[in-house]
Amino acid sequence: MRREYVAWWSPRLQRTMELLVFGHAGARVLVFPTRGGRFYDYENWGLIAALASSI
Repeated sequence: MRREYVAWWSPRLQRTMELLVFGHAGARVLVFPTRGGRFYDYENWGLIAALASSI
């Protein structure tokens, strides 16, 4: 499965915005981190592995 790290500087927020993109086909799912969470938390918690056959 494809895993792509993306980062860019946000002039409005004055910080670097980071995200991970998984897969290249299949269902599109947008997941936001929990309050105070990080962009990689769901991968660490096993959510991506559980959904791997769908994404």
